[in-house]
Amino acid sequence: MPAVSFALSSLLAVAGFCQAESVVDFARLPLERVGRVRVITSQSPEADRTFAEKEGTLALTRSVGHRGRLARLWLVGGHPRAKLRAYFDGSIVPAFAERLAIGFEDGRPPLLSFWTFGPDRAAGARVSYPPLSYRSEANVTISSAVTAYEIELVEDEPTEQASLPPLAQSASFDLPSVEIPPGEARPLGEADGEGTVELLTLIPEVFTDGDLATSRLRITFDGAASPQIDASLEHLFARTKLSVPLEGLAVRVAEAELQLRLPMPFARGCRVELRNDGARTVKLRATADVSRGSLTPQSLRLSIREWKSSGSAIPLAQVRGGGHWLGFTCRSNTGASAIASGHLVVEADGAVAYRSISMASAFDGGETFGKNPYLTIGVGLTEVEESSFHGLCLRLTRPIRYQQSLRAAAMLPSGVSAEMSGASFGYERAAPAPKAAPVGASGTSR
Repeated sequence: MPAVSFALSSLLAVAGFCQAESVVDFARLPLERVGRVRVITSQSPEADRTFAEKEGTLALTRSVGHRGRLARLWLVGGHPRAKLRAYFDGSIVPAFAERLAIGFEDGRPPLLSFWTFGPDRAAGARVSYPPLSYRSEANVTISSAVTAYEIELVEDEPTEQASLPPLAQSASFDLPSVEIPPGEARPLGEADGEGTVELLTLIPEVFTDGDLATSRLRITFDGAASPQIDASLEHLFARTKLSVPLEGLAVRVAEAELQLRLPMPFARGCRVELRNDGARTVKLRATADVSRGSLTPQSLRLSIREWKSSGSAIPLAQVRGGGHWLGFTCRSNTGASAIASGHLVVEADGAVAYRSISMASAFDGGETFGKNPYLTIGVGLTEVEESSFHGLCLRLTRPIRYQQSLRAAAMLPSGVSAEMSGASFGYERAAPAPKAAPVGASGTSR
């Protein structure tokens, strides 16, 4: 009987994971963003909360004169019987009206359980990623006050970008097993021409947990001078142990397989290699799912770069150019509960695009943040120790776009200092193709 129960639980977990994928449109992720992410929190100016329902409930947010979608709800506290409502496009009938306890625990439509998380699944918070769109107006209210909230809308996103034709049929390739001596790099595979790597799976053969920190995945697109993806497997997959599964949407670890599931477009070729900075030889093989469909002019290139810092203000990303930011993974030598009351601040083109209520809220957590591992839609803590943690915070449903620059930093609580490291994830504009040398030109200047 226990074996049957375990099998049933595993089946339900996989089913929930597959359904949660519908919240994130992977085909859209590489496309340059047009819509604007708007964040309204319990610390926003009062002008953002001018709407109130006739029955006297409290206004949480309002959007008028914009096409958009409700991308994220995060709530802490509040009476279990408080009713959360959303009204769209002037309708007097709510798109949903749910008690906090029932709506987030039972997961009735539209707050379905595979994209909605109650306090037991989100470290004391209530979080939902409802894929609900509106044409011109959105109002969210609640019948009694909560302790804190964050609501994220994506406004003015063109409909033609919201529904794309499916990707061309992809083919799966088995990449040969490679042994990588200490201090060396070996190619895992190459592709020429145009296409998208939809899924890259690394399968360690001679590998220990310690090799995660010293093995670096490096991927170069379109003949760039340096890899656009260059990160240790530890930072890429937010973990120090292979044996603990991670059912994330963007990155997964299961049955000694590590999967990077973010689309990786390339126009003139792609090269994948692994570098071994450890003291022992490692061996692994890989598989890749590649689509040869044509790219759109708006296709950006996936960028994953490492960062490391210490102190009370931790820079996570500093980018020049244009693109959109997905978020980060991190490892800290300070316990998660110690940094919970800090803030994540993201600036796009010099203006604050997101300032979290707390570091806990940035990770979808609440009152029990830092106690145990948990995972929502690409966000959570993957490993929790008393004096350290690994986490990931990937904004898969609402990337932050920028035209000229982006800066992100973790601002820790007063008196708290930490050493942190990780990887920053984003999509950046492709570098221009190198100009062909004139016919008959030599390498000698005149």
